[in-house]
Amino acid sequence: VLVPEARLAVFGPRFTDGTSALVIGACAELVNAATGMCGPIIAMSPHNRMKMVNSFVWASVSLLANVVMIPLWGVVGAGVAILVSTSVINIVRTVELWVLMRVLPWDRRSWKPVVAALGTAALGYVSLRFLPDELDPPLLAAFAVGIAAVFVALFVLVGLEPDDRLVLGRVRANVGRLVGRARSGGSR
Repeated sequence: VLVPEARLAVFGPRFTDGTSALVIGACAELVNAATGMCGPIIAMSPHNRMKMVNSFVWASVSLLANVVMIPLWGVVGAGVAILVSTSVINIVRTVELWVLMRVLPWDRRSWKPVVAALGTAALGYVSLRFLPDELDPPLLAAFAVGIAAVFVALFVLVGLEPDDRLVLGRVRANVGRLVGRARSGGSR
């Protein structure tokens, strides 16, 4: 979202026309990330027929949104159609989950990744003022790594839960194994 032109320019100058659609699609994925676990929970529940109904609803809304939006706005319309269909199905699943099981996809800890993401976005936006207008692929990659590091640092700062510690421990162990293999392979 912060550098859509640079990301799409990697594929050639013709692709930069899709920056608005990319940003809108990223917003759709944000909605999906915030509520996306509702679908699998419903599928694993005794109410698994709802999955078929939800698939039909999603396909219908997606088709209708694409038929209406693309002729109006082209590639931006396609992005809007994705946002609309993703939002509708995830709202439906969230309501179903609450009505059927009295479960919501969020709890008191849900604010932590939101705070880390907002802080990362703000810092990324401010840092763009100090970067050149044209980001070449190595600078874009460095920016992406820096943004990811800021998110992890902010996430750790707001406090880790036991599940977070478990995931980080596994990541650390896997990275350690990869580094160990690289070192042993390089000394032969």
